[in-house]
Amino acid sequence: MPIVREALEALSQKQNEYWKVLRVTKLSWGLTNTVCSIETERWKYVLKTWEWLEREKAFFAASENIRLVPRMLEFFALGNQQAILMEHKAWINGKDAFDKIQNWERIWKQMGSALGQLHADIHSKTPETQNEAIQSVLEYLSWGNESSDKGELKNIFRKKNLDIVSLHGDFSPHNCLFLPDASWIYELTAVFDPSGRIAKWPAIFDVFYALNNRWVKDRESFGKWFLEWYGAVDFESEEFQILSKVFAKYLKTLYAYLDTKQT
Repeated sequence: MPIVREALEALSQKQNEYWKVLRVTKLSWGLTNTVCSIETERWKYVLKTWEWLEREKAFFAASENIRLVPRMLEFFALGNQQAILMEHKAWINGKDAFDKIQNWERIWKQMGSALGQLHADIHSKTPETQNEAIQSVLEYLSWGNESSDKGELKNIFRKKNLDIVSLHGDFSPHNCLFLPDASWIYELTAVFDPSGRIAKWPAIFDVFYALNNRWVKDRESFGKWFLEWYGAVDFESEEFQILSKVFAKYLKTLYAYLDTKQT
C-alpha cells in the first residue's frame, strides 16, 4: 500500500504531535477504499486512503463540532492518491456487528436521531447549492437509469423547495460504528465514512438510502423506529416516488457490481 507508506512518512515528520508509529493494521470494512488503524506510542488513529477524498475533507470540516463524527486531524494529497488521518472512535463496524446486535429497535432510533442532528447542523441552502445538488444527484444516479427517468427527477427537484444538506450519501449500519456495553447492548458510537461521491444533496436522498440499503434486513421495523426519531417523511410526494424508482435501479446496478468485486 504505497499511499499508506507515504502517509506514514508524512506523519513521521510530526512525531512531536502524533508520536512514533508502532503498528499499522488494515481494517476489513473498506469497500472502495483502504482503511487502517494507526497505533503510536501514545495514541490510536484511523487512516483512510483513496484516489479522491475532497468531499470527505469538506464533510469532516463542516461537522467538526458534532460528537458522533470523528475529527479530521490531517489531510494528505500524495501523488494521485489522498489520505485522511482522523481520531479513533471506540467501534465495531456495523458490517461486523450486524449478526450480533439484538437491540435493533434502540439502534434504529439512535441512527434516526443522529441523521436528524447531522441534517440540522450541516445545512447549506442557496439557489447555487440547490442547482449543484440537483446536478450532482443526476450524475450520481446515472448508473443503470434511463434518460427519461433522470429527466423527470430533475424536473421535480427543480420545482420543489428541497432541504439541501452537506452529507453523507450512504447512511447505513456499515457506515456507522457500534460498541456493546457490559451486557452486550449495542450503542451507536460514530457516524463514519461519508461517500467520496457526495457533496451537497437533498436531505431526502439520505433518508431514502437509509431505508433501502441492503444492510437493513427488517425494513418495516427499521422504518418505524428510524423515522420516529428522524422525523416525518412524505412517502407519497412526487420527489420520493421518482427517487424511489431511479434509486432502486441504481442500487441494483451498484450491488451487482460490488458482488462481482468481492467474489
